[in-house]
Amino acid sequence: MQSTKTALAVGAAVATAAAAYAGASWYSGRQAEQAYHQAITDLSAFIGPQAIAAQEYRRGFFSSQGRLTLQWTPATQDGEDEDQAAPAPPAPVRLMVTSQVRHGPLAGARLAAAAVETRFALEGLDEHTRQALSNMQGLQLTAVRHFGGASDLRLRLPAGEVVVDGTALRWQELTGEGSLDSSGKRVSARMAWPEWSFDSLSATAAAGDEEDPEARPERFAITLRGMTSTFEGEMIDGLWGLGPGKARLQVGSLQTRSAGAVDAPVRTVLDLRELEAESDIVTDQATLGYSTRAQVVGSIGPIQFDSLKLHEQYQRVDIEALRGLMRAFAPGQQEAGEAGGYTLVDAAPRLIAALPSYRMQIEATTQGQTGRLEYGAQVNSAPPVEQLAGGAWLPALLQGGALDASMQMPKAWVGPLMGATGRPAPSDEELQQLLAAAESSGYVRLQGEQISGSRALRGGQWTLNGKPFAGPQLH
Repeated sequence: MQSTKTALAVGAAVATAAAAYAGASWYSGRQAEQAYHQAITDLSAFIGPQAIAAQEYRRGFFSSQGRLTLQWTPATQDGEDEDQAAPAPPAPVRLMVTSQVRHGPLAGARLAAAAVETRFALEGLDEHTRQALSNMQGLQLTAVRHFGGASDLRLRLPAGEVVVDGTALRWQELTGEGSLDSSGKRVSARMAWPEWSFDSLSATAAAGDEEDPEARPERFAITLRGMTSTFEGEMIDGLWGLGPGKARLQVGSLQTRSAGAVDAPVRTVLDLRELEAESDIVTDQATLGYSTRAQVVGSIGPIQFDSLKLHEQYQRVDIEALRGLMRAFAPGQQEAGEAGGYTLVDAAPRLIAALPSYRMQIEATTQGQTGRLEYGAQVNSAPPVEQLAGGAWLPALLQGGALDASMQMPKAWVGPLMGATGRPAPSDEELQQLLAAAESSGYVRLQGEQISGSRALRGGQWTLNGKPFAGPQLH
């Protein structure tokens, strides 16, 4: 009797657990379906409803399937001969997005509200394009949504290649992973791409003009190796993912080679190594600032750099003006004919009133000698609103703004720089005469083995090396 009661209790417990699991799975499935339809709504607002050809979602008890068809029709080219019959309209190209949804509470052998595996495939391609893409697999995206609302993401692009008439795009497997918090705004991501390359050095004559070799496109090759990146930040609504945060990029090597438009020796254009870059975006309640620092070693053309550094800064960019521009130029708004509703002219009053600034600093070292270039612009005071509305704001903006540029470089660089442009390097005597003439005219200053110069526009007045001069008139 006791064993019977025990068995009944165990059976009741199992039945209760099974019912609870089924109920949780049904609830998770409903939540996943709502999230799926919301994602489609957001996508439609961005790319335009015309691009969504079809969508369906089949919800089951323990799993569901979603299928989305995005469609674009390539633009047609008008015939050159008016008597020529109009070409048949091109077939639309479709991107098929298939999602397999596993409901929680155990979604794909993990404790989660749902796990979604999404695959991408192209349809409607002509035979030539299908053959070119035959060695390419579609992008794969896996998303795991936790019960608290946060999500983990994993991205994978398998290794592949696309070859057309001897022009090849090849890549090793790209992987990425990230996370999104329950608010949908805090995001972090990591990405790794061991190698990708584009090579048209072996392109066949079919890609150009056999009768006129000079008309063939320039042949070149790009190879990138060892690229990794990280990002973490918080997205601001309406800024296409922009928001306060930090990003870092590392590239082992980047090489570009070119052979010109006809049969010619292959030459190295870029051979850069150990590239490191860091970007920061900071915001307050009304404006956004952006800063990037990067450094690399290697060669550009015939010049070998011991180091090459740059620092770029944007400060005080009005967030609401940016939001308006991005909203106006979103693909969905353009297809709806609404892009003209907000333009740069409309955004100008807000952008200028925030008193923005821009600055670029470049420092290069070669053969143990260092040169620097710096330039920038800033708005110190905004013109009156009436003047902005009247369209005559540029002269007033120049009165209340500033432009400046300065450089410093070793004399020894003049010869190699001229040689890099294809001109013969001057002799030492010719160089001294050239620099003396430039200094006497006030264009440069000579300080030992260094050449320097500066130009600025402040309050509508140009200066050259600190002295007033009649610079270009900007209206």
